[in-house]
Amino acid sequence: MPLANETLLSHDGANEGWRALFLLHPHTGDGATILTNSDLGGKVMGQIACICFTRTKVNIASLCAGAM
Repeated sequence: MPLANETLLSHDGANEGWRALFLLHPHTGDGATILTNSDLGGKVMGQIACICFTRTKVNIASLCAGAM
């Protein structure tokens, strides 16, 4: 059963030519680190995160609704 109303910790970063995103669900230990080598990397990060978390019990469907 997916976990609802849980906190998802995140941190992102950017410099010219790259983007980074770290996500962690502290209760399950599920997480993802996404690194891109493009200024446009932010456009795919949400899609990648949604795909990664569909394989876990963490429910981020509300965040993924517009990402696909």
